[in-house]
Amino acid sequence: MSLYEINLQREILREKSAEILADFNKYMRENNINYSNNEIKNPIVALYYNVIEIYNNIFTPKYKDILKLEAVNGKLDLAKEILKNSYLQKENYIKFKEFYEEYTKLSFLDFEELISNAKDEKEKLFFNMLLQYFMENNFNKVLREEKY
Repeated sequence: MSLYEINLQREILREKSAEILADFNKYMRENNINYSNNEIKNPIVALYYNVIEIYNNIFTPKYKDILKLEAVNGKLDLAKEILKNSYLQKENYIKFKEFYEEYTKLSFLDFEELISNAKDEKEKLFFNMLLQYFMENNFNKVLREEKY
């Protein structure tokens, strides 16, 4: 794939992430969800920050090949689907929050097993997103506690 085609795909994904961020902002405003503090306890906010990371870094070398862009597209689809389901039924949010709280208690090896046993690519992406967020959040927590 040429550099032009990769950059075109990046542009498309940047627009897609902007649209999803607008939907997240609207949802969080309507549901009085605070996302301004550093301690993230709401899974919707965790997804929001993942989409922000994609939006801000889509043109960095981190996303320079088509496989990574395809993975990003899957993450954005997943975030949009979760948000859509949250709009459709508040019960989905409660179930997702319970699910999230339960799964963040798992170890790295438990996550690896979940990922390897996932039924499809969407489920693998979902568990990978949770694992990535969980690891980043714990790393940042350690840095704050150690005052770095």
